[in-house]
Amino acid sequence: VRRRYERNGSGSDDTDTQVTQFINDSRREIYNTLGTNAWFLRRVEQLTMETAYPGTLTLPYPVRQLLRIENINYPGHYVEHKGISYTDSGRIQIALHDYTGGPYYCHFMTMPKDLSGDSDRAMIPPNHVELVVMLSCKRLAEAAGNISVATYFASESARLWSILKKEALRMDRFRNESMTTIPSYDSWRNGATGTSMGYW
Repeated sequence: VRRRYERNGSGSDDTDTQVTQFINDSRREIYNTLGTNAWFLRRVEQLTMETAYPGTLTLPYPVRQLLRIENINYPGHYVEHKGISYTDSGRIQIALHDYTGGPYYCHFMTMPKDLSGDSDRAMIPPNHVELVVMLSCKRLAEAAGNISVATYFASESARLWSILKKEALRMDRFRNESMTTIPSYDSWRNGATGTSMGYW
């Protein structure tokens, strides 16, 4: 970021703390803008029920957004679940409508930590790190009040944004999430019926 913004490593009033903060802000902008299309933030972990049905399941802390749960013996088969609450530490608590007891595959969006040292790695694909650099430089220029330089970095960011969004859509095609159907809801059972036609 300093090389792109300053052209050299001297003569800048920007502190390392400020630069690090702008880098983390740029990363969060990418994560929040792409949402569930951020394929590089998707993870799969194996979970086991703490108690038998209808017990609750507390998800690991890195689970920012739950995408789907599958039985380990039936990959691709959607297991019905219902969100119950959030714990004091921010962990998601759900109830599974499944009698098998697992174990299960949990598909989720992870929660990246902020960068703090030079050895930390950003959860951004290597061929898109340049967007983080451009967004950080834009923030530095805006903080310095240099509108012309900020405009240049904004235009470069917009060009790189279009490339990243196209790749995000291309990477998301194999998932076919929009074509996944879930059964109808049964209020008496407080969950899904056996099939989409309403039969057990």
